[in-house]
Amino acid sequence: ISTGISNAAFEWMPDSRQVLLDRFLLDLETGVKSSLPFTDNLNGQTVRSVAPGKDSNTFIVILVNNPSKRFKLVEYKLDSGATRDLYEAPADYNLNYSAISPDGRSLIVSERERTEPYTKALVVIPVEGGKGHDLIRVKGDYLGPAHWTADSKSVLVAGGFLGGKAAFWWFPVAPGEKPRKLLDFDIVGTQMSLHPDGRTLAFHSGWPKAELWTATNVLPPR
Repeated sequence: ISTGISNAAFEWMPDSRQVLLDRFLLDLETGVKSSLPFTDNLNGQTVRSVAPGKDSNTFIVILVNNPSKRFKLVEYKLDSGATRDLYEAPADYNLNYSAISPDGRSLIVSERERTEPYTKALVVIPVEGGKGHDLIRVKGDYLGPAHWTADSKSVLVAGGFLGGKAAFWWFPVAPGEKPRKLLDFDIVGTQMSLHPDGRTLAFHSGWPKAELWTATNVLPPR
């Protein structure tokens, strides 16, 4: 299938029939590519990124209000065009990406301070409303990509923080549980993926030559 889109990341939609490429949906059975009703603006605000929601009618959109430069996360319904506010970043923070849990009940959101000390955080937000909580908040350290585990109870995080070098960490979503380091690595790349069996982690690492690695049985028993 030729998409006509270069250098665009893609994500599976919940129906496993479509993939989301930037602002487009691609049906893998028919090869039909359709654009979302919005591209650069939604409700008068600039669209920074779009991610799949809990079903194929729902999208999670990061918006920025140009006069105030405040970032927020909204839920968008494809059939009606209705939006619902989910989260607003603190002043002077950017929102980088979001990812919905496999059970559709929670979101992980990455945010970064625009000025020193460049605080970075991963925030867990209930999709149906309610107060979120920080999974981790660090100053100046490298905080890389995050990936939900299949049971929606924990998140894998790549980063160099908590007094160590680059590593993969396991963070339980429930407040009060302690994170655990899974695997040290000299250089952690920006992409990783957990196999549906919940046992095998694939990621790229290395500089200047990127390498693809897999690690098996790295998750703690549940």
